[in-house]
Amino acid sequence: MIEPDLKEVVDLAGELGYELSREDAANRFDQLRAHRDYAFFVAVRDGEVVGWIQVNRDADSLLLGSRGDVAALVVDQRFRSSGIGKLLLERAEAWALEQGLRVLRVRSSVRREAAHRFYLREGYALLKTGHTFQKILVP
Repeated sequence: MIEPDLKEVVDLAGELGYELSREDAANRFDQLRAHRDYAFFVAVRDGEVVGWIQVNRDADSLLLGSRGDVAALVVDQRFRSSGIGKLLLERAEAWALEQGLRVLRVRSSVRREAAHRFYLREGYALLKTGHTFQKILVP
């Protein structure tokens, strides 16, 4: 990804319900691209960004060994079911293998049923369902 792609990346993030300013995206991207544990790939069609994926190397834990995590995958709604998501996922899988990772995980909201069908078609198995809790910390 390059700087001019950020506007389109931010717009596509909005399709998933994430409000993100271009400035925040630029700052986060600058931080992420400095580390080899993160990768970001875009799909371009006729000069337009029509999808993107971010894949991370998750930190090892006592319970789980090395693994990758698809942090985000979005394809412009006009181009869904056209193979773009599959290509982006395949690129993320290749990156994970290049990093020596043998497991790639994806978390998906329970309401994204089309995404669930997509991941199952691509060979991913439903591992578990759960809840995600968050607390905003105020210093």
